[in-house]
Amino acid sequence: MGLFPGTEYCYEVRSVVAGLAESSLSGRYCAGTRGVDVTPADVPLEVTAEAKSSGVVELRWSEARDDVGVSHYAILELTDGTGGQETAWIGSTAAGSSRLRVSGRTRSIASA
Repeated sequence: MGLFPGTEYCYEVRSVVAGLAESSLSGRYCAGTRGVDVTPADVPLEVTAEAKSSGVVELRWSEARDDVGVSHYAILELTDGTGGQETAWIGSTAAGSSRLRVSGRTRSIASA
């Protein structure tokens, strides 16, 4: 069973020896887990797309900021190629990455 976000958990510790003799309890120590982050991160800025060859495009962007931290970037491609609304999810990259190469007909992605 995992821990729940935004919840305080308290613990006590004691030592036990091989003969099962136990010490007194250490006292109560508590820590709260962080709540769920419901505030969106900033939009990545300075996004550029550059053709590196006939089959490779390199995407770059400045890292987004967030009060808790960005976990990853989702990469979407406009499927109609004209700036329309239809998009296809083609992958993601870890936080801290701000460059990505998209290549091939199946749209494989790799950190640049």
